[in-house]
Amino acid sequence: MRPFIHLVVVIGLCFAELSHAPPSGAMADAPMRTYPTPPDGAVSGHVSDGPSEHGHEKRAVDPMEQAAVNDRAMDGERDFDAIGHLSRNKRQAYCNGRYSQTDRDAILKFHNDMRSKIARGQYLVRGQAKPSAVNMRKLYYSCDLENSAQNVANRCVFAHSDRHGKNTGENIYRFRTPVRVAPNPLPIEGTGLDACKAWEVEFEQFGWPGLLFSEYSLQIGIGHSTQMAWWKTSKIGCGVAQCFDGTRQIILAVCHYRDTGNWFNEDIYKAGPTCSECGDGYRCETSTGLCIN
Repeated sequence: MRPFIHLVVVIGLCFAELSHAPPSGAMADAPMRTYPTPPDGAVSGHVSDGPSEHGHEKRAVDPMEQAAVNDRAMDGERDFDAIGHLSRNKRQAYCNGRYSQTDRDAILKFHNDMRSKIARGQYLVRGQAKPSAVNMRKLYYSCDLENSAQNVANRCVFAHSDRHGKNTGENIYRFRTPVRVAPNPLPIEGTGLDACKAWEVEFEQFGWPGLLFSEYSLQIGIGHSTQMAWWKTSKIGCGVAQCFDGTRQIILAVCHYRDTGNWFNEDIYKAGPTCSECGDGYRCETSTGLCIN
């Protein structure tokens, strides 16, 4: 039995601790599988400008420059497609984060299952199917991104990281025990999947008003979900740390994404026939409706 926890989510530079009761029907002895409703106002207060492909200005949600990893670091990657199978081998020989391969597989599968449902027009939000996607890319697991996420988690600081650049997105999840309980560190097994579920459920809780990402998307509290669903993102890596704040045991889980999502005034994905516009270097994986390379 896992100890009772308070769930906390981070978006942009603002964060809020959640200590609401579990939703109706949640099991009291499995609190890590429950997802309390985030409060209003958990939004980003910092954006950065960058050149648009169309010659206009576009702004990405930039929590202290999005904890970026320079593209050149990709030369040292080792990427996994699913269930640990290597898809691309480069110089780096291993992931050095704390998640097990089982946790990595669960995180990757959850994201790709969600993206596949979106791509095929089977993703339901409040009972309504979202339109299918012409260009939703399949995610691959990146050791490079895991290592950068692990470095952020190791700080045991509940805030977005301050690494510079704009090519890496970041989702953060924290939960902790009540005051002065659970003297032993909380287990990390399964916390990556817990984090994914907590981020993804924002769509159901707050709605998905449209495919155009805007400041309103942040205001209603769906920024974690939109990063998970961003069409151009193709890599993910996650880290986790067991922390202690002097009175409580804490788990801090961090996922990094490349390319970053949540660009203002851009579509989360393009609606149309499934997998019909994957673009140069990509082809359709018909079994999932996702674009692969």
